[in-house]
Amino acid sequence: MALPLYILNRLKDLDMALTIFWDDISACSILLSQNPNNQTWQRCIIRTIFSSIDYWCNHINNISLEDYLTQIGTLSEKDVLFLSEYKLSSSGKETKKAIKYGKYFEISLRVHSQLQGIDYKLEKNENWQSFLVAISVRNRLTHPKSAEDLMLTRKDFKLAFKGCLWALNCIKDMFGKLPGNAP
Repeated sequence: MALPLYILNRLKDLDMALTIFWDDISACSILLSQNPNNQTWQRCIIRTIFSSIDYWCNHINNISLEDYLTQIGTLSEKDVLFLSEYKLSSSGKETKKAIKYGKYFEISLRVHSQLQGIDYKLEKNENWQSFLVAISVRNRLTHPKSAEDLMLTRKDFKLAFKGCLWALNCIKDMFGKLPGNAP
C-alpha cells in the first residue's frame, strides 16, 4: 500500500528537520569533545535533542490525526482527544490536556504505529529510566527556578544524553518499520 501524498510530504519535511537537528547535535558534540566539561555545550546538546523529539512527536501526531480524519485508521476516543490536544475530565468534559512528557512520547509512538499498521512496542527498560532522567534534566533546563537548575553534573549529563539517544533510536526503529523502509 502506497502512502498518501500528504504523509509523504510531511515525511520529507520531517527528514529535513531531523537532518538539521542532527547537524546541530553533531556540531555541539564536536565542540563538547574538545572541552568535555563545558556546561554550555552539554546544555545545548540536551536542548537540541529534546527540540528534535518535540518536533518529531508533534509532526507524527499531526499525521496520525490526518490519518484518522481521512479514515485511514481507527482510534479510540481517548487517542483522538490526545492527538487533538484535549482530554476528558472525570465528568466527561473535554479540557485542554497537560500530559507528562514521557507519556506523550509513549502515546505518540503507539498511536502512529497503530495507524500505520506496524508492530512497534516501546520497551520500558533501563533506557526508559534514563529517558525519564533526561526529561527531568530537560525540564530543569527549560523551566529553571534558579541559576543552579541550569548546572549539570557529569552524572546528569551522561544519563540525560543516554536517555535522549535511546529516544532518538526508538524513533528511528519505528520509522524503519514503515512500509518501504524495511531492510
